[in-house]
Parts: sequence; C-alpha cells; structure tokens
Amino acid sequence: MALQYTDPTQVREEILRRQQDADLLQRATEFIGNLPKGLPSAPHAYFCRHVATARIEDLAFAHMAAQTGLPPLWATYVDDKMTSRNHTKCDVLRTYVFDGRGRNGGAKLERFDLANLQEWDGKVLSAVRTGLSGASIVDVHMRAREQVFDGIAHATLDFSAWLKQWSGSRAYYQYYFAFFSVFGVLVEEFHGPPDDQEVEVFRLVVADPAFDAVERVLGVAPLIVRLPWEDEQAWYPPEVRSVFAQEAMPRGRKKS
Repeated sequence: MALQYTDPTQVREEILRRQQDADLLQRATEFIGNLPKGLPSAPHAYFCRHVATARIEDLAFAHMAAQTGLPPLWATYVDDKMTSRNHTKCDVLRTYVFDGRGRNGGAKLERFDLANLQEWDGKVLSAVRTGLSGASIVDVHMRAREQVFDGIAHATLDFSAWLKQWSGSRAYYQYYFAFFSVFGVLVEEFHGPPDDQEVEVFRLVVADPAFDAVERVLGVAPLIVRLPWEDEQAWYPPEVRSVFAQEAMPRGRKKS
C-alpha cells in the first residue's frame, strides 16, 4: 500500500488511543530498538527539518498542529552533513525573505547569504558559521524563530544522535515511521511540489516501502498529517529580515 495521510481532525484521538495500547507500545519499542532522548511525555505534532527555522512552511506547520489539537514540536538533525545537492539544507544558508507580490504577480524576494555553500559543503550543519560574524547557523535561525513564534520558538528536539545510528534514510525510515505510529504524529508533505522529481523518487523508493513495512510489522499505519505545499513556503516572512541582515549582506530584491 502506498503512503496515506490521516485527517488532522481525527489524528489526536487516534494517537491517544494507540498510547493506551500496552501491547502496541511494547511491540513498537522493541521494533525501533531505542527511542530519541528527551521525548515529551505527551504526544506532539512533529515537523522534521535539519535545522529548526521560521520559514513560511514552519508557520503553516504551526497552524496545522493547532488543527490537530496537539502541541507542535520541531525535530531536527543538526549533525547531518551539509550538501549543496539538498535544496532544503541550502535554504538554511541562502535565505529569501518574502515581501509580497508585485503588480504582475511576481514574488518580491530579498536574498541573504548567511554562509558560503561551497565552504561548508561536507561539514555538519551544527558546525556552520555565518560569513559575517561567525555565529552558529543553528543559533541564527533560532533568533529568527523568536521573531515569529510566540511561546513555541524553543519547542525543538534534536534527533541527531538517534538518526545517526543508521546509515542514511533508506536504513532508518521504517523506524522513523514506526515512531510516528505510536509516539507522535508527523506533519509532512510527500507529494509535492508537483514539479519536484526528487520528492517523488524519495516517496516511491524510501517512504512508501517504509510505510508498508511498519503497517506489516505493527499492524497500524504511521500517523501522517498532510501539509499541502505552496511555493511561498520556501521563503521567510518579513519579520526575520533584521536577524538575517545582521549576519549577511543582502543581495538585493528580485524584480517582480
């Protein structure tokens, strides 16, 4: 069976029901082997990105988490290696602030290069420092979050130590999905953007088989709430401009 999503209005009731199933909890724990450190006692809605930041996508996640009735939590993988082939990682170093649309409908974007992509290629993300002040890229994005989120900016949990025990996503994804069958709810989009072949290949090669494996082993499907993709989600809201401007020279605004 291909990956399926759960209705956000029903997922809270389902995850709470599963957490009352002692046999399912035991089987899931035995299958996963060991759980991430520092887990909250109550189930949360999780958004998983290498670095917790404040893109418009993150705002959309916070809104979706509210719809589920579960508190939001950003899971990170800051000890993964930077690679210029991964656009999500690149977006942490090369940022675009969205300032609306022009008369012709084009996006008005201001670019801030926080660090040199080539210089940090192959280094772990937690080691990346900005080109201007040498600040930690992780800390800079936390400062950006503080400009946007009220009360939840620091709602993060690093999954690095947990995920590093496996050699890549093909190895860990079934355990990752097993986690989101019992211990939390994943908010994610596995079917977009529509022109992103990388996302489609990942779903077919990694996510779909992992989804099937978990359902076969545990007898329940991973709980995934869909976060519909929109182009604006790749950019940052204007509230973060001052933080990025302190760390990088703006490259100018694109014409709309």
